[in-house]
Amino acid sequence: MKNPNVFELIKSLNMSEKRQFKIYGSRHIIDVENKYIFLFDVLEKMESYDAEALRIKLESAERNTKFIKADMNFLYQLILKSLVLYHSGKSAQIILNESISIIEILYFKGNFEQCIKEINKAANIARNAELFSSLLKIIQYEKKVYNHLNKHNRTENEIIQDLIFVHKIQQNIIAFYDLHNSANQTRILIIKTRNTKEIKKFEKLMQHDLLQNELCAISLDAKIKFYQIHAMWNYVNQDKKNELNTNKKIIQLFEKNSIYKEEHLIEYVNTYARILSISKDINEQIFYIELNNFRSIEVQNEKLYFLRISAQIFNFSYMIELSMYIQKKQFTKATNIINEIETGLKKFKNILIPSYKITFLYMLSYYYFATGNFDNARKRINILLNEYNEDERPDLYNFAKLINLLIHFELKNYSYIKYKQQSVFYYFKKQSSLFETENIILKFFSLEKNYTINLEKSLPKLKEDLEKTKSHSLERYAFNYFDWIDWIDSKISKKPCIAKLYT
Repeated sequence: MKNPNVFELIKSLNMSEKRQFKIYGSRHIIDVENKYIFLFDVLEKMESYDAEALRIKLESAERNTKFIKADMNFLYQLILKSLVLYHSGKSAQIILNESISIIEILYFKGNFEQCIKEINKAANIARNAELFSSLLKIIQYEKKVYNHLNKHNRTENEIIQDLIFVHKIQQNIIAFYDLHNSANQTRILIIKTRNTKEIKKFEKLMQHDLLQNELCAISLDAKIKFYQIHAMWNYVNQDKKNELNTNKKIIQLFEKNSIYKEEHLIEYVNTYARILSISKDINEQIFYIELNNFRSIEVQNEKLYFLRISAQIFNFSYMIELSMYIQKKQFTKATNIINEIETGLKKFKNILIPSYKITFLYMLSYYYFATGNFDNARKRINILLNEYNEDERPDLYNFAKLINLLIHFELKNYSYIKYKQQSVFYYFKKQSSLFETENIILKFFSLEKNYTINLEKSLPKLKEDLEKTKSHSLERYAFNYFDWIDWIDSKISKKPCIAKLYT
């Protein structure tokens, strides 16, 4: 069942926002304040939304449940109004939204002197924060006010030229956003399809005139998109050194404009996370320094984005740290952070987007599988496959289906493998995602004797086939998701799990 909007909104609130709602609710709905505050309290205490449990709770408190949907919609709007009031003036965009409302009111009231003062103040904020859509509206009001004032610090022609220039900046930003979207979609396809056709498509994109020189980007926003596209190109070419340097340039651009950085702190955190991810593959000592810096990013708890940024810092720092330990076979170090990860996932479960949850579920399953805790590995994989949509992370979803077969092999559920292998094969075929690596694994599990009575002969052959595949540059991506050779070696050497190969 999909959670209602009001439940998700309540779960995203921090303590200060909840307190603000209680104050706001008691002031603005005096006649029926208990009705909505009581409903808020019931929903806030729920771990997950349960319509029947909500109805029983309300009826036991002698509350009318006849119009429960309408009451929840009203509560939703009430919380939003409370949030607007609470976060008034806490970001440049919110300040500008309020300023534009004030400018419009003053204009229609005919208070033109006060109006132009608000226009000048708001325009300055918009320019510094590079909020050009708002700046256009503000300049348009300046044009309207112009004919109503005896004195003006700009001519009408200067105002019009400013409008033209801001529009040009916007068009430039849109062009870079379009290129960025094309680059990102191509990057995803390269990982998904593993063919050279998409790489050539990306190579052609990189020949675009706007991507030849940073000076083609005429705003900070456009410059950041310019370097993000180049960073993606470095990524698909596995040029980690240049990708790292490019991402560092992006961070420098953010840090040159503190107002812009505050407005785009999520993007700043995401970029820093990529620096962290690359660092783990270059130098472990540098990685730990960057990890500490990343977790030390200051987020003021009264800011609108506090919980989301905090969730992102948790998400990327622990995801990348766990990824490094799995990649480097440092399973003891991984064990030391598992409880922190499980705690963080519970804390931020209503904030993290599905693709991040899928990633954690996949890596936790990998960790538990590698350390011989096959039952816990099965539980995580089952949650991933049964509670999430394959479109959220098709790559991980696909490999989860393969690892699921390995888990059931380790649990000696051979009848399950026999039944499941064929459905997994048809799933990949239907998805047009049956590549060489996946085909080899599924072929191995297609014959029951391979993983039962003939294991000692079939495993060396499986290893040989996979090692040949691994030598193909684009098939290497498959081995980033799971080290099939490690698993085979653990079986051949009679080790109980992968981790025992490294202890």
